[in-house]
Amino acid sequence: MIATLDSTKKRVVMFEKTKMLHFLFKIMVFVVGVLFAYKGFESVKSTASSFGNWKKAMSSYQYGDYNGAIEIYKKEYPNLRTEGTFLMNYGKALSMNKEYKEAVEILEEAKKYLNNTIIETALGDSYKGMKEYDKAEIAYEHAAAMIPVRFYPHYLLAKLYEEGGQQNKMRAKANEILNKEIKIPSTAIKEIKAEMKKLLNMKE
Repeated sequence: MIATLDSTKKRVVMFEKTKMLHFLFKIMVFVVGVLFAYKGFESVKSTASSFGNWKKAMSSYQYGDYNGAIEIYKKEYPNLRTEGTFLMNYGKALSMNKEYKEAVEILEEAKKYLNNTIIETALGDSYKGMKEYDKAEIAYEHAAAMIPVRFYPHYLLAKLYEEGGQQNKMRAKANEILNKEIKIPSTAIKEIKAEMKKLLNMKE
């Protein structure tokens, strides 16, 4: 009889311990869940703030305040360093502000996540600003190949050849632009063709 009571008592104690462990486990799960939820909320809040500041930087850029835009981009870079469009905007602002070396670094990063004519032409502009004409030529050619019907990258190449003293290449590119088929007429294309004619006349 005594043995039976001891056995029953042990089972009760084990049951109570098991209940306590389950209770403690539930508390731990709840605490961990709250912490993750809090961190998630803070992360979302931080990301929302970064996107808001990015919008402010773009506004500053539109008004020609490149220094103001760059200051914001630099601050938000750690939070948005994997956003291709953010890096493109940041690099373009640096290039427009003649911070060419920094622009190249950011634009090359941008190409890991996104690549388009804006990035390639900004790279070309930056390399041209550093007088690294061969690299600028490659970047402009990439931009031209992306959207063959566009005139602007070809225009940039012609101007690059002019600045670099490559007269034969300049003349060949100017003639190519003048003979290039126009898909959608625009004032910009008329101005580009007019400048190419002027370039050729100046060198004749």
